[in-house]
Order: sequence, then C-alpha cells, then structure tokens
Amino acid sequence: MRILAALAFAVALAGCVAPAVLTQVSTSTRLDVSTGRTMVQASLPNGQQSAFILDTGAQSPVVTQSAVDAMGLEIIGEALLGSPMGGEPIPAHVVRLDGLTLGGVAPQMRDAVVVPEGTLPAGAGFGVLAPTQWSDQIVTIDLASNQLSIGSQPPLPIAAWYPLSERNLTVAEIEVAGERVMAHFDTGNSRGVVLPLRLAGPLGLEGRLVATEAIRTVDAATPAFTASGDVTLKIGTLVLQARDVTFVDRPMANIGTRALRGYALVLDNPNHRWGLVGPL
Repeated sequence: MRILAALAFAVALAGCVAPAVLTQVSTSTRLDVSTGRTMVQASLPNGQQSAFILDTGAQSPVVTQSAVDAMGLEIIGEALLGSPMGGEPIPAHVVRLDGLTLGGVAPQMRDAVVVPEGTLPAGAGFGVLAPTQWSDQIVTIDLASNQLSIGSQPPLPIAAWYPLSERNLTVAEIEVAGERVMAHFDTGNSRGVVLPLRLAGPLGLEGRLVATEAIRTVDAATPAFTASGDVTLKIGTLVLQARDVTFVDRPMANIGTRALRGYALVLDNPNHRWGLVGPL
C-alpha cells in the first residue's frame, strides 16, 4: 500500500556510508497475515491493543479518525495527503502517536496523518504503521514464522543488502522474462505479484488477461488484469515463483504479502538498507 503525504515533518534520510550505533533493544511480536496484508497488534497509550497494517509501502504512519478519538490524540498540524497516481492532494490533520509501542518498543517517528473513515481497506484496524518509524533499529518482518522483531542485530544472515529508496521504501531491481524492472516489496499489498502490463507479452500471458478489480489508492483507481501462468522472479540470487499475477499499466512491479510468505524482509533502518531472506 502506498499512501504518500507531503508533510512538514518529513524525515531526513540516513546515509549508507558507515554502520550506525544502535540502541540495544530486542523484542518479538506475532504477525497476522489472514487478511492478506501484514497486520500487527500495537499497544495504545490507554493500555489497550489494536490492529494496524505494518506496511513497507508507507512513508509515514496513517491513522483513522476513530483511532484518534479512541486514543484521545491532539491535532498538532496539517498535511497534504496524495498518492502515486497523482490527482489533487487531500488536506489532512496530523497527530502525534505518543505512547504507541510494538512489543514494548516506541518508534522514533511518531507523527501520523489522519484519514477519513473508509479510506483504508477493510480490516485495516486503526491504521498503518511504517517499519521505518523505528529509525534507530533493525526491523525484521518474517513471513515464514509470522514474527516481527525489532532489535540491534538482524536475526537472520543477509546475503545482499539493497538501499532503501529516497522515500524509505523497500525497492530493488528484479528480473522477469529476461527483462529488468524495479520492484517494490510491499507488505501492505494483499494481491501477491503485480507486474507492469508491458510484461504480459514477454511472459506469454497477453492472451490470458482477464479484467479484475481496480487497484485503488487515496485518490484514484487503476484498471487491473489477472492471468494464470508460471512466472519466475529473480532478485539477486533469490528466486520467487508466482502462479496468479496481476498486471497494471505502471512502470514498477509490486511484490505483496501473498508472494512473500516464506520469506523475511530485514530493514536496517540506521544504515538505510534492507535485505530479503528465503525461502525459510
């Protein structure tokens, strides 16, 4: 899920030159992927627990108005909420998530955008959390054991690191049908593999395309098509296999939770890089 906000409190991006000094914190929390998205239970300031999408496609946390009311959050500013599809940005309030924790660990980035009810997908709980909010920690989203860990060391060996994008997204070049495209590895996407429409021909799937539900963002809907066929995706030395693929007329691929089950994403936030491990 990619919800972009033009925020006055934009986070300064960390460099990738030298290893950073990490706070010695280690915790593990259960993940829930039954909705197709990666969900996590966060502790609220009032001591209660609530579900959030843990989204590697989020640049900043997003909460619903009902979450603001339930947590008694104070509005501290305003932002413009937009999407990669363009269109007119939507004015939104900004609140601070003081007291919210995952596994007892509070994020460094606590400012969140408030969205109207119905903006987020069904089952999104109180909103969306971004793993890069824990900017001084290594965050591991293990979709093989459905565990989230936050700590000072990666719990798994990493064969290759990739830089986080300028917008703090987990992106890397993949190879599909002999062509190289950039892909976003997106735990907020419940669809699985979404590829640029131009790759349907090289994959031999152009004649099998069937129109499906459009992909919706904050301000737009993009026509989408599905096709069934064996598709091999390569990222470095790792190979992902997909059967049912969605195609959209966009330049970048998107690899969602369904395709990432059995793998783990490791975000080394202090050093502004990430890695993929698997299959586990």
